[in-house]
This record gives sequence, structure tokens and C-alpha cells, in this order.
Amino acid sequence: MAKRRHIPASEVGERLRRLRGNELQTRVAERLGITQAELSRYERGRVPDAAMLVHLARSYDVTVDYLLTGKHPPAPQPRVVDGRILKFERAIDRPPMREAVAVVTALFEATDRKRATELIGILKCLRDLAEDAARAGRASRQRTK
Repeated sequence: MAKRRHIPASEVGERLRRLRGNELQTRVAERLGITQAELSRYERGRVPDAAMLVHLARSYDVTVDYLLTGKHPPAPQPRVVDGRILKFERAIDRPPMREAVAVVTALFEATDRKRATELIGILKCLRDLAEDAARAGRASRQRTK
């Protein structure tokens, strides 16, 4: 039997705050159909029930697993048939990067397999750079508190 891992409620709240970004709690709460006070409680560490976790995940375009653990599912490899890429979904599971992925996906349609592999490598590097920049920003904010 797998050992259950404790999920700190404060980490769930921190992820929700990060996903909200600079948008006002009142606007996000209105969009979610909850009160600002309820959203505030979630961001301060009260873990939402299962239905609300699903609702939050869909609203922020992430998985429930990400909300609870901070881990994104592994990105699927593109499906290649006869040297052509037919499908490339969620290569980078970060909402701000979706537009970039859509543009690159369009480029993939006319690209051979070797070039597609190179482009996937570039996307992964961009994802890593974005994650490093986010970590640096969080560390900088922590030092200024």
C-alpha cells in the first residue's frame, strides 16, 4: 500500500494566490460564483472540498493534482505518423504559454520529425526558463517581506 503524503493546506493556498496573480479577489470570486471571503479563506490555507477543487482547477486551467501537490502531469509526446506531427497537446501545461504552444503547433504541421524534436527541446527550455524566472520572482518577494 502506498504511503499517503500530507498536503500542507498553506501550499494549496499559495498556489491559488499565485494563479490569481494581480487580479482582485472580488473579481475572481465573482467569476467562480463564491464570496470574496470564501476565496480569501482558500488562499489563507483552507482546502476547498472536492467539487470546488475541480471548479478551481478548470477555472485556472490546471489540474486538481497541481492545486494539491504543485506538480504538473508529464507532458505527452507529440504523435508522429509518417514523419508528420498530427497532434501536440499540452506540451507546456501553463496557461500563459498556451498561445505560444498553439503557434508552434501550427509550425509543427509542416515540419519533419528531426526538426519537430528540436522544437520540442526548445519548448522545454522555454518552460524551464519560465519556471526559473517565477522562482526568482517568488524568492525576491520573500526577501522584501
